[in-house]
Amino acid sequence: MRSVLIAVQICSALLIAKPANATPYAGAVEELLEGEELERSIATVMVSSMAEGIFWANTLNDVRGLPQHYCPPKQLAIIDEQYVQIFKTFMEANEEERENPLGSVLLLALRDAFPCTD
Repeated sequence: MRSVLIAVQICSALLIAKPANATPYAGAVEELLEGEELERSIATVMVSSMAEGIFWANTLNDVRGLPQHYCPPKQLAIIDEQYVQIFKTFMEANEEERENPLGSVLLLALRDAFPCTD
């Protein structure tokens, strides 16, 4: 039940804060990660959801024989908290990315954490 309430609050917060088609900016997500428990939960869902989309794009590229977006070790399963830590670490070193969309910044963070060497 609690996860349903959090999901409703996340959707409400996103709809109130910006138009439905707007993408969250990295700086706003970074601020949420420093907030109260609910704000941190919202930001964690945003980061992990975006990361899942990037993961599946990476998987699709792999299946199609296309270049990978980032190259984590094959046996590594990244959990939500790790995605958040990768994002936070990248943001600390790249403050100029605050005004860019979360998805593009998270992709850069994943590329930085797991570069492809091929």
